[in-house]
Amino acid sequence: MRICDACHVHVRGSMDRCPLCGTKLRGEKEENVFPRLQMYDHMYRKIMRIFLFLSVIAVIVCLAANRVFVPDLFWSMFVLAGVVSFWISLYAAWKKKRNIPKGILWEMTVISILAVAWDMGTGWHGWSVDFILPILCTVSIGMMVVMARFLRLQLREYVIYMLMEIVYGLVVWILLLTHVIQFILPALVCVVCCGAALAALVIFRWELFHEEMQKRLHF
Repeated sequence: MRICDACHVHVRGSMDRCPLCGTKLRGEKEENVFPRLQMYDHMYRKIMRIFLFLSVIAVIVCLAANRVFVPDLFWSMFVLAGVVSFWISLYAAWKKKRNIPKGILWEMTVISILAVAWDMGTGWHGWSVDFILPILCTVSIGMMVVMARFLRLQLREYVIYMLMEIVYGLVVWILLLTHVIQFILPALVCVVCCGAALAALVIFRWELFHEEMQKRLHF
């Protein structure tokens, strides 16, 4: 059985890091309590390989068509960048599929970075900070609340990820105050949602919220 020195908990299975705080575990690994279902895993990998193959073929066809029909306009590079962005986003979702709150947070972060990169790469029109960042944050908080209700998750299972999304909303607020964001409506909705989420945690679940912060952040 593995042990977390930070949380002082025992973890069964072959995990390398503590599921609560992420600290590296010590001790001997055991056989996983819930073994992976190889059939579904194999099927999923096969489907992903088929989609990857089709993506590569699509990029090759676009590169060839670009070279033959419009050699002076490199539109195929946008297709290539779009396919790469899609697979990066999909990979992030796949890696965190067993922890839905963490998966939502990771997906929000990855898509935000990709959106800003696309905006900068196409001459910076500001659509990434005006629309994508605040809308992503608002949708992510909504998804977190809905999934918590639907899956009957306890607050301690997703509170740290909710707090990180609130911090993300704080970044949107700073961008709004510094006039980086020009179209303010999505940003205002985002800030209001983040403020409401923080107020709900502090007012209605303060004891549990404070306990989880002490446990996970060790302060």
